[in-house]
Amino acid sequence: IIALGASLDLLFEAGIERVRSRILDLGDLVISEAGRRGFQVRTPRERGSRGGIVSFAGPFDPKTIKQTLMSRRMVVNERGGALRLAPHFYNTEEEILQVFEEIDGLAS
Repeated sequence: IIALGASLDLLFEAGIERVRSRILDLGDLVISEAGRRGFQVRTPRERGSRGGIVSFAGPFDPKTIKQTLMSRRMVVNERGGALRLAPHFYNTEEEILQVFEEIDGLAS
């Protein structure tokens, strides 16, 4: 309960709208990087039509990629044959790019 309270305090301090905008900005980066690689983005590209989770598929086994990234302390998920990233406002652009660099190395 203490951790939940601290999390809520942080969210309210940052401002809900700023948090939402930041999450969508990071989602835009995920969509851009996935598209740049020719991956099939399964999440709506329009900001008003999506939340914080971005799913994409490519010429890789998402289960294997998930396991490897998780072993490298990169939290991703796999659903329906796609890799899912759910960046939050505390994530950085560099972290997103690092995930894609790892995918590049694993998928080639």
